[in-house]
Parts: sequence; C-alpha cells; structure tokens
Amino acid sequence: MTADTAAPRGSLYPCGRPLLDLPRPLPLVVLGATGSIGRQTLELVRRRPESLRVVAVACRGRVDLLRQELALLAGACPDHPAPLVAVGDPAAREQAARDL
Repeated sequence: MTADTAAPRGSLYPCGRPLLDLPRPLPLVVLGATGSIGRQTLELVRRRPESLRVVAVACRGRVDLLRQELALLAGACPDHPAPLVAVGDPAAREQAARDL
C-alpha cells in the first residue's frame, strides 16, 4: 500500500470503510448451519440479535436438526424475518420443502 492509497486514519479496512459503518444488525449467511461451527454461529446470533441477523442458512441434509436450530433462532429473534433455506441433498430438500 502506498501513501496515496493508504486507508484513512481510524479505518480498519484497506478500502477506508470504518468499522462502525456496517449495517446493524449485520446480515449473515450461515453455510453448514447444522455443523459444529454453523450451530455455534447461530447461537451467537441468538445471544446478540441486536447486532446480528441471519438472512440465509444452508445445510447438506440434516433437516431435522436445521428445523430445531431455526425454531431456536425464531424464539430468540422474533423481530427478524425467517431466513432463506438451502439444502444440498435432493431427498432432504424435498423433506425441507414439506417441513420448513
């Protein structure tokens, strides 16, 4: 980074966008929502609904677990709209279409 392309003082991003300019609540897409990291991410959103919002989730095929996670999310974040859902496994996708 040269002096003429350096980020402004106080910026945390090379583009110069200050951290505080992020939208609140910050929209998130959770890939692998039924895996360990995905479930921890959803738990974090439930703890901080004023700061984070899930706009979409994806999983491979554990639709029953996804249903449970989405129910917990809806209970903790009643003002947030339901996220979009993507399911990778075709058979599980049909189950999700019926159940979610």
